[in-house]
Amino acid sequence: LITSFNTILCNDTLIREILIKLYYSTNGDNWYYNDNWLTTKSIYKWYGVRYDMINKNMILDLSQNNLQGTIPIELCNLTAAEWKVIDFNENFIEGTIPNCFYHSSNLNTFWISYNMITGTIPSSMLSIFNFSLDLHYNFMTGMIPETSSNQLQLLYLNDNYFSGPIYNKLRDSKYLVILDLTLNYFTGYLFEEVVGEKLTYLKLGLNFFTGNIPKSFGDYPILNSVILSNNLLSGSIPDSFGRLTNLMLLRIDDNLISGSLNDILITRCNDTKYLYLNDNYLTGTFLNNLTLRNCLYSDLRVGNNRIHGTIPSNINQLSYNLESLYIQDIAFTGTLPMSLCDINTLHFLDISNINMCYYACISRAVHSATNGNLVRCQDL
Repeated sequence: LITSFNTILCNDTLIREILIKLYYSTNGDNWYYNDNWLTTKSIYKWYGVRYDMINKNMILDLSQNNLQGTIPIELCNLTAAEWKVIDFNENFIEGTIPNCFYHSSNLNTFWISYNMITGTIPSSMLSIFNFSLDLHYNFMTGMIPETSSNQLQLLYLNDNYFSGPIYNKLRDSKYLVILDLTLNYFTGYLFEEVVGEKLTYLKLGLNFFTGNIPKSFGDYPILNSVILSNNLLSGSIPDSFGRLTNLMLLRIDDNLISGSLNDILITRCNDTKYLYLNDNYLTGTFLNNLTLRNCLYSDLRVGNNRIHGTIPSNINQLSYNLESLYIQDIAFTGTLPMSLCDINTLHFLDISNINMCYYACISRAVHSATNGNLVRCQDL
C-alpha cells in the first residue's frame, strides 16, 4: 500500500484508480447515483466525493446508494491522506472491513451501518477514530477490545452479535458523548469507572448484563438518556441518580430491579419526561399518600410490578403533560378514579388485567388497552 501522504494527496491519477476500484468492487453500474464516475471530470464532480472547505477534509459519502459487494483493500490508501470521513451507511456491503482501516491515523469518521458486514473489532480499532464510528445493524461478532487513550465521541455498535463483558473496557474513552451497545449478546457487570463527563446518551438495552446498576452512572452530569431495559440487572436504582438533573429518559424496564416505586417517582419528578419502570420487582403503593404535583412525566410506565393499593383520586394532578400511562398487571383495589378523565393530555392508558371497574368517561377520553375482564362500574 502507498503510505506517503503527499504522494496520495497530490496524485489525482492514484485517487481515481482507488475510486474506480471501489466502483467495480461494489457494482457501481447499479448504484442509484453514479454521476460522473469513471469520467475525466474532476473527482470533486463525482457523486459523493467532496471537499470540506471549513475543516479542510476530504469526504466520501455513498450512503443509501445501493452499493453491493466488498470494500477493496486499496481504499485504505485514501485514509492515508486527508480523507477524514467515509460514509457507507444503508447499503448492501458484505465481507469484513480491511484491517488497514484500523491503522489509519487520519480517518476520524467511519459509518457503515445497515449493511452485511461480518468479522470482529481488532484491538486497535477503537483507539484510532477520534470522532465517530458507526457499525450498527450488521453481523459483526466477538468482544469489544480494551481501548487505549482516544478521542472517540460517538460509538454505535448496536444491532450486531457482539458478546462478552464490557466491564471497564471503555475506561479511557473520556470524550464519549454517545455509547450505543443495544441488542447484542454482552454479558457481565456494567462498567464501574467513569467513562467521561461528556457522556449524554447511554444505551445498553437488550443484552444480558447482570449485577447492580453502578453508582458511577450518577457522575455523568449532562446525561440525557439512559436505556438499560431488557437485561438481568438487579438491586435498586442508586441514590446517585438523584444528581442527574438533565436525565429526560430513563428506561430500566424488563429487569429484576427492586426497591420502592414511590421513591423513584419522587426523585425523578422534576427532571424525567419518559420513565419506564415496568416489568420489575418494585414494591409499595402507587402514589398513595404522596403529594406529587406537576411532575414532568409525559410517558410513565409502572405496570407489572409488585405494587398494590388504590389509585389516588387526585392522579390528574401528577403531571401537567401526561400523555401515556401504563399501570397494567397490578393488584390494585377500588375503582379507576374519574379524575383520569380530567387529564386532557392523556392519549393512551394501559389498564390490562388490573381487576378494577372503570367509568365510561375513561374509555371515551383515551384509547385504552384492557385485555382483561374490566367492566363499567355502573354495570356492577
